[in-house]
Order: sequence, then structure tokens, then C-alpha cells
Amino acid sequence: MYISTEIAERIKKRAKEMGLVLRDILQNAELGQNTMAHMKTSMLKADSLAKIADCLDCSVDYLLGRTENAKAHKTSLYPQEYTEFLEKYSRLDETDKIKIIERIDTLLNDEKYKKYFSAPKEA
Repeated sequence: MYISTEIAERIKKRAKEMGLVLRDILQNAELGQNTMAHMKTSMLKADSLAKIADCLDCSVDYLLGRTENAKAHKTSLYPQEYTEFLEKYSRLDETDKIKIIERIDTLLNDEKYKKYFSAPKEA
């Protein structure tokens, strides 16, 4: 049997790990703002739990406590280093995200990368 308060704690933990706010997760999942409070006394419906899992980029099994691997549901098409970069990037605030993009742009303007990125031709 699953305990709704334990599921709520796993949701909070995962949200914190990802640097997300519960209010935003619930809004993106199209759930009411009192959803977490209701979990003190009742279990979420399967579709609601699945929506939250999607927003948290984890499996329902992770939220239920059936696995400790939040990413068990994912088989990435990208190398691990890309996934790690995106996870770290997602935790930055908007100002620091802009700094990262600017730094990447600076690096790509280096001569050694110009052969890969040519300027678009004028019409």
C-alpha cells in the first residue's frame, strides 16, 4: 500500500532537487493549488500523479517509492554529459543562464569553431 504523505514528500524532494517551485509544478500539471494539502488525507488519482511525474521528469514509480532512480523511465538519445549539463543549467537563475549562453557564444566565435558555424548568406 502507498502512503500519500510519503508520496508528497518525494514530490517535494524531487522539486527541490530540480530547483522547481511546487506552485509552478501544480499549475503546469493543471492541478489545483491545494493538491499537496489534500495528500495529507487522500491519494492522488493516477493521471494526476503521472502529470506531476512528467513535470518533475521522473517516473511514477519513483514518486511511489518503488525505485530510488528518478530517471529509471528515461532512455536518453543524448550522451550523459548533455543530460548532466541540462540538469545543471535548469537549476540556474535567468541571469546566470544568460551568462552561460553568452560564454558559449564567445567560445563559438573562436577560430577553431568557425568552420562548423558559418554566417548565413545575405539574400
